[in-house]
Amino acid sequence: MHENPVTNSNSVVGSSDARPLLMHTETSWVG
Repeated sequence: MHENPVTNSNSVVGSSDARPLLMHTETSWVG
């Protein structure tokens, strides 16, 4: 489940480890 946060966004959403992961992904996309 920790392969691609983008693909498993629905699965990781709600996980304590998913929050920083998603934030980092968004930052990478924006940057």
